[in-house]
Amino acid sequence: MKVNESTTGLRKVAVASVAMLSLLTVAACGDRDATRTGSTTTGTTPANTAVVTTAPDSMRPTSDAGRAVEDTALTAKVKAALLADPDVKGLAINVDTKDGVVSLIGKVGGQGERDKALQVARNVEGVRSVSDQLAVN
Repeated sequence: MKVNESTTGLRKVAVASVAMLSLLTVAACGDRDATRTGSTTTGTTPANTAVVTTAPDSMRPTSDAGRAVEDTALTAKVKAALLADPDVKGLAINVDTKDGVVSLIGKVGGQGERDKALQVARNVEGVRSVSDQLAVN
């Protein structure tokens, strides 16, 4: 009898926990999701891949801290795109971003890899321009 009471109690706690998490998730989303006009990367992503959302220019933060966060997110998006491209050795390329200007720094195996890395970076949404600081081995 004790085992059944214990199991029933654990089930109640588990159900209550799931219900609470669901409510918190819904509350955190709120109505602002319905009016959000930014863009989001959609589709199936691996478990270790982050989905980054960016806001349109009119909604971008004006503070230094806000710009730093936007630049960090953009750096992550560009680095992820470089790592995902089979023609680019993304680990050998450092990415730095300042006010939407992405700098690619590092060594690449040839002109083809350099051109591809620059193209990949330019095609990431939110990149205003790309500074080529890549050296060809």
